[in-house]
Amino acid sequence: MDGKPIDSFACRLKMALKERGITQTYLCKLTNTPKSSMSQYLSGRNLPKTDRIYKYSEVLMVEPKWLLGYNTPMLREETLDNNAIDANAFCTDFDIDRVEDSLNEASKEQLKRIIAYANYLLLKKESEK
Repeated sequence: MDGKPIDSFACRLKMALKERGITQTYLCKLTNTPKSSMSQYLSGRNLPKTDRIYKYSEVLMVEPKWLLGYNTPMLREETLDNNAIDANAFCTDFDIDRVEDSLNEASKEQLKRIIAYANYLLLKKESEK
């Protein structure tokens, strides 16, 4: 890694969580991280081991070097395509789990609206062909 970090791991982790709309509790769930450990990482008291850093970077779709505070691009290489974001790269198992959790908590009326909207989008896509 070139040079010294320009930011702390804690600062970058907070930024990535905010950018992705993920709570620290949900990141703990996805990565099997104890909440107490996450609290220590976010406060800057401790730095996670390398394997955890890589897990976090995968879930948050950021470069591990960036997460460690280095002056590198935030997005992982595989999420970039000629400087444009590939929408498919942002659909991960995490996203599917998050949607599933939301659907499990939705009321019957909310589910009907979601299904109606999904059907509308499918019909719209079909009509554009």
